[in-house]
Amino acid sequence: MSCSFCFNAGLKEIGDMPAEDFRKMARILAHSGIREIDFLGGEPTLHSGIEEMADIALSLGLKTSVSSNGSRIPVAKRLIDAFGDACVLGISLNDGRSNSELDEFLSDSRPLVKSLYRKIGGLEQRIKSVLEKTHGKFYLIYPDIISGNREDSLPFHEFYDAISTTQRTMPAVEPVFCSGFLPESMRYPELSMTRCSAGVTKLGIMPDGSVFPCNLFFGMGEFYIGNIFTDGFADIWNSPKLSFFRRFEENRCSLKDCNLHAKCHGGCPAHSMKFYGTLDGPDPRCGGTLTMRQNLVRLK
Repeated sequence: MSCSFCFNAGLKEIGDMPAEDFRKMARILAHSGIREIDFLGGEPTLHSGIEEMADIALSLGLKTSVSSNGSRIPVAKRLIDAFGDACVLGISLNDGRSNSELDEFLSDSRPLVKSLYRKIGGLEQRIKSVLEKTHGKFYLIYPDIISGNREDSLPFHEFYDAISTTQRTMPAVEPVFCSGFLPESMRYPELSMTRCSAGVTKLGIMPDGSVFPCNLFFGMGEFYIGNIFTDGFADIWNSPKLSFFRRFEENRCSLKDCNLHAKCHGGCPAHSMKFYGTLDGPDPRCGGTLTMRQNLVRLK
């Protein structure tokens, strides 16, 4: 949680979820029709029970992913040795580091590789180097600034155009971004009719069982929708606090001349809430402004 880009930076400390509590949670999710579970950071490989928890999730038929910064290669190797492709291990290369142990791991184990898109030199060469080792895809992520770090902030359309340009010479590069911008409707058709994926195709759960519309709302108390251990999943899923995310009327971003405006759903509601105190304001990364007070939506 000390990385400058971490969406959990600044949250109060919560103890790690014991593996037995995770087993209980995973059973609830599997029996409720959830199909996928992602272990996100902080750094999941620091959890002493990460291998046991991955095994529990897989044994219940949950598609399982672990997102790591690659700082604990021995644990990453054990995950791959134990579960192979069944547990999708994603290595985030966000600090530009390269060492023999990491390079050997990328070459031998070929995990999913990703990085925040950053406005720094040398990124293209780094991508080429990684692709030569992994022979897979390289996922470039639109940077969140939910923790307040604006160092790599850029309008979404600039990110999208930059990735499109990169793909001309490196087609293995794939963009990753919130469906609040462009909905992932090929995979999830329902997203074409919703504000974003929060409370539609995903939920965020903290180590104490607290549930939020997505992980970017962690710590925003008014978006707490229940606890997976004490509240029925149906009550959580049917919370009226999720209603905003499940409908889309129009893109209310003020940047009408943006070449993506007609397709965009308005950006990330969590970022708008964090910076403007409203769900339906402009995405701060795009530089929009609050010009129509009647359009501002707060959670009631």
